[in-house]
This record gives sequence, C-alpha cells and structure tokens, in this order.
Amino acid sequence: MYDTTSKAKSSDIGFPTRATDSNEYGSSTGSPTFGAALHFEPFFVPRDAVLHEPMHREELQKLGVEIFNRSPGHGLAFLIAAGGVRDYPVEVNSFLVRIGAEPTQLGEFLGEDFPIAQTLRLEFLNSLPLLGTGVVAALETAFHEMAVPSGWVKADRLTRGVAHFWWRQHEEELQESQEGGLDVLRNLQCVGTRGELAGLELQRLLLGSESLHRLMFSALMLHQWIKKGQRMTLSEWVQLNTGIEGNGNDVPMHVQRGIYQVISEGNISLSGRPVPALPQMVPTAEAWAYVHYSGRAQITSGSDPAAWPDASPRLLAAQGGTTSAGRSTPFPDTGESQDAKLAGSPLDGGPNGKGEATWLSLHPSLLLLSSGATADAPPYAFVSLRHAVLKETNADTRRILLRSRADPTWPPLASGEEDWLELCLLLGDGRFQPLEAPYLELQMVADHDFQIWSTHLGELCHEDPLLRLPRNVKASSWKGHDDRINRCVDEIMEATLPDSKKPLGLPGEEVC
Repeated sequence: MYDTTSKAKSSDIGFPTRATDSNEYGSSTGSPTFGAALHFEPFFVPRDAVLHEPMHREELQKLGVEIFNRSPGHGLAFLIAAGGVRDYPVEVNSFLVRIGAEPTQLGEFLGEDFPIAQTLRLEFLNSLPLLGTGVVAALETAFHEMAVPSGWVKADRLTRGVAHFWWRQHEEELQESQEGGLDVLRNLQCVGTRGELAGLELQRLLLGSESLHRLMFSALMLHQWIKKGQRMTLSEWVQLNTGIEGNGNDVPMHVQRGIYQVISEGNISLSGRPVPALPQMVPTAEAWAYVHYSGRAQITSGSDPAAWPDASPRLLAAQGGTTSAGRSTPFPDTGESQDAKLAGSPLDGGPNGKGEATWLSLHPSLLLLSSGATADAPPYAFVSLRHAVLKETNADTRRILLRSRADPTWPPLASGEEDWLELCLLLGDGRFQPLEAPYLELQMVADHDFQIWSTHLGELCHEDPLLRLPRNVKASSWKGHDDRINRCVDEIMEATLPDSKKPLGLPGEEVC
C-alpha cells in the first residue's frame, strides 16, 4: 500500500496541499492515504491486584515509586500488583506525577513501544493543554512533568503524539468556534511564547500534523544540541529542515525564525520539574540467599493447564514471563547468566545445584526478590507473607521452608490436594504474572543471616495469626489508637441512645 500510494502521489511533488491527520494515532478519514495508518482506538482491560492490604497501602505506594525510579516497568508492575494504584491510565499517570516519580524515568517509559506504555502515553498527551501554543511552548508543556528521553526513537514517539493532539485540539476548537464569531478566533491567533507563532496562525501555515511533528522533532534536536554547548546558525538549521513539510515543501521562513530565536535564547527547560527526594524505604532485613521455587502460572492457556516452567523465576522474568500467561519480547541479556555475574553477589553457585542466588529484602508482610544488591537492580518478583507459614527451619543447613496457610474462610481442600504459595513475577514492560508452587525454600549464606531471618519470618509467618507481631508499629503508638477507639465507642453509644438527637458522625471512623 505504501509503494502504491507513494507512486500515485509522485506527481504532486512541489504542489502544497492540505493533508489529513496521518500518523500512528490514526487518520481522521480512515482511507489509505499516503503515509496513513489505521485508526487507533485504545482498548484497555484493567488488571486486578494480587495483594489487598489497605493498612500498608501508603507504604507499598512509596516502595513502588522507589522501584519505579530505578526501573519504570518493574515499578509500575509492582504498583498495580500490590494494589498501590488502580490499573486505569488516568489514575496511573496522575499518581506518578502527584507522588513525584523521577521525570527522567517517566519520560523513558512513556517513550517505550510497550503496549502499556503506549496506552499511558496516549492518556498523558491527551490531557495536555496545548490549545493556543506554539512549537516551543507545546514542547515545554509536554516536558514539564517528564524529561526528554535519552533515545531519539522514544523522543520521536513523544513528539509525534504531541503534534497529533495539538493538531486535533485546534481542529476541534476551530470547528466549535465557527459559530462563536471572530473574538474566539482572534484569541487562537495570538503570538506564542517569546515571539513564536502559535495557535491557528501556526496551523494555517502548516500542511498537517505530520509537518508539525517533523518541525517539533527538529526543534527538540536543536534545543538538545545547543544545551550541550554546541553552536548552530539559523541558516544551518533552516538548511537541515529543507523539505520538512513533505512533497518537497518547506516550512515558511518566519515560522522557523521565531522557533530558532526562542530556543537560541536558552531560557527553556525540557527536563521536567524538580522533584523532592523521597526518603528511601528501609527493609526490615536483607541478605543474599539461595532461593528454590519451582511453580506454575495461575493463568491457563485454553483448555490446557498452566505448564510448569523449567526456568527459574529470575530467568522467567528476564525472558518476558511464562508462555501460558503471555510472554513478551525477551529483554537484553536474557541468557542464563551465572550467579557470580549478579550485581554484588558473593556467591558462585547453589548448593548441590539447587536454588539460585537472590538478594532478599523483607518489608512488612512482603518479600522482594532481586538479582543484585545494587540500587539499579529492581526486584523481579515478590511473595506476600500474609498467608505464608514457616514450616521448617534447620540451623545446620541454614534452611528455611515456607508454605501457604489456608484461609479459614475458604472451603476445605480435597483429599491429596495441596495449598499453594503465590509468587508474583514483575516484568520490565509493566506487566506482572502470578505463579504458584507448593513451597518456597530459602537457604541463607551466613549463620547470622539465618538467625535474623528465621526470627522475623517466625513472627510474620506463625501458624496462629494472633501471634503474628506487628513489628513495624511502635508500642507507644498503640496507646493513641486505644484512645481513638475508646472515643469512637463513646460516640457510638451516645449517638444510639433513644433520647439522643445527634447524627452518627464519627471523626475516627476509619479506625473503628
């Protein structure tokens, strides 16, 4: 189709014609015009969280943002799987911006080609107020909450989206304002930031959103070039933009001159707004250990049961997940690397070939599994200890065995059927996959690590839930909770008296 349409359009070279919106976000006509793509309508199915712990939600959110700032895909997968934020594009974007995710990491992920990144990018760019802006002002608006990605392909995807929504907003406003008179149109024909052309005046001088996209990308490259201390004259930049309109046409000179003057002044920032440093989440315990977990995906493929993957959880995460739950493109360096190659690992190999070297981090009711102890090694999986039971400890072999504790509200298991322990894989493209296995075996490397971990897991994973101690809550804070609970009880009794006319409004309702 591309060859056919390009040959058909060859006779139009040199004759400017108004083009339709024909980029990756869809053509308004839906016809196979030159360079057009199929109309794209996002279809999004929200995913359910694996964890449901509202008491620890704030802490899980902070932990998820910390992981996001190290690896955006793993952090987003953790936030959704742990219930830190609902899996809706509007809520995910507003949460990351409001909580203070790193603008650099946000820009890197929104520029990716992953399906989840595409959906978030569409929602993010669609929410930008681009009406009445120029090329530079639109770039400043887009890169106020996120920074320009390091890769030019990612930056091209973002500028293409900015140009698309800029064009669509002005087309819709022009159509709606045709009955509003000249005053409305005059507001959209104003000169943009620091002298560049903006609004409808800029739109009239361009042939389509694709021309605007190329002009924005060129302006972005010019900004990055000057930011690095390099020099480029107006004539050199204009020469680089020769034929940028398509079909051999050029953008009018006064349009390019206004953009160049604004960028050459060096008073614009495309690095995102400053974000205050968040306090780092300190784990209850952390150490190197050999982890053995041989499980299966919870999701089945058709009528076939979920297969037992031969690879370890770490290799499964690097390969894009299990096939029965939908495997993505493998990430770089997915070969079976040895334990000695892990970041900061002092280990050479598992004892008797059983288990893989893993950096363990213990947070409240949560066990994180990472491939390294360094800051740039995000967790590739986590295990909720809410329904885990410490079944066995062996000081001689430093072995700790965890199994699942059945919920008393569940129906009894059939004869010969085991209760399974869940492990959630975190994938670099923002997805997650729950696995299940009969047990999780940890073999600590040092004796002091075994003592620390067996003590913590013994308190968190006791078979009697009444004996599970909330170690993260200070004893002094319980008195405050008792006082608030007593006040709630007093108010309930007072409000429910027969002669009482007071409404049942409780200031401490969330505690009760």
